[in-house]
Amino acid sequence: MTPNNISIQRLAESRGVQLRKKQGGILVGRCSFHGSRNLTLRIDSKSNTWSCTGKCRAKDKGAVEWVMKAEGISKKHAVELLKQGYLPGDTTSTVKKTTTKKLDTFEVELPDDVLLSKVVEFYTHQLRESPVAQQWLRDHNLNLPEMVEALGIGFADRSLGYRLPERNRKAGRLLRGQLTQLGILRPSGHEHFRGCLTIPITNEHDQVVNIYGHRIGRTRSGEPTELWLHDDQRGIFNLGGITGPDAVITADIMDALAVWCSGIASVTVATESTDDLTALLKARNVERVLLAHPRTDDGQEAAQALAEALSADGFTVMRVVFPQGLGPLTFTREAKVVGRPAAL
Repeated sequence: MTPNNISIQRLAESRGVQLRKKQGGILVGRCSFHGSRNLTLRIDSKSNTWSCTGKCRAKDKGAVEWVMKAEGISKKHAVELLKQGYLPGDTTSTVKKTTTKKLDTFEVELPDDVLLSKVVEFYTHQLRESPVAQQWLRDHNLNLPEMVEALGIGFADRSLGYRLPERNRKAGRLLRGQLTQLGILRPSGHEHFRGCLTIPITNEHDQVVNIYGHRIGRTRSGEPTELWLHDDQRGIFNLGGITGPDAVITADIMDALAVWCSGIASVTVATESTDDLTALLKARNVERVLLAHPRTDDGQEAAQALAEALSADGFTVMRVVFPQGLGPLTFTREAKVVGRPAAL
């Protein structure tokens, strides 16, 4: 059910509005938004719209506009509330602009690592609820459910702020300040990863140490496609999925996702320092490393340097050779071979 299909009659009656039936499916009552004594509220039950001839000056509005008016909130917030099964308490008082969020909120004074994990869980939930993000994954051949679940892939749909108390509340100031310090919120109050797929990077204790974001859809001029919570790109991608005797290393995370969707889950991403990476590969009994870098000048150069470092550490190193100009993600999209390990 879409937000505007939710019964306005039910919304009105839940606010204590007493409605009288007239011919043609029309209901009339006193508008609770401005305390009118006259029957200025008119609800058309057939078209599920409402109008008010009083101070509201509203005509043929839907459920979203009703909630916007009732709660003094934005359209997007109203849609979120309706998706969550919004139903106000019984009140006939004139509505003032509210600062109370009626969505599940984050707890205050959580340890940083716990709060960061809560944010990751929230983004994971929002991915499941976002048709746009789901379609993007399908369009890029990255909609492998077990991979999405294992990596905790999420989507920052700009609704995190609706789960936070307002700034004029003590809890809101504390929580927003903590999220700003962590880098989830920017000083402006906007989400750092707004409009991005999010992929958490965890350590050996399953604690989130970094988050990678890949912006989907249209971007503003100058906006980067890739974002990190920490610019030093700390942590190793897919720490828990790397197993011997073979492992694939790619140049970036999106290419690693393409490799996984081609049937190879033992994949990670090259890091600036190879010390931690080689230590992990040895600990996971990896003997042979396949470098799946794009076949570009930069990709060739990076793969050559990594191959020399890994060979010096005793690994057998091989290259996955793509057509000129292509890497794992672009190759699998063009070849349309998702799910066939032979592609790589």
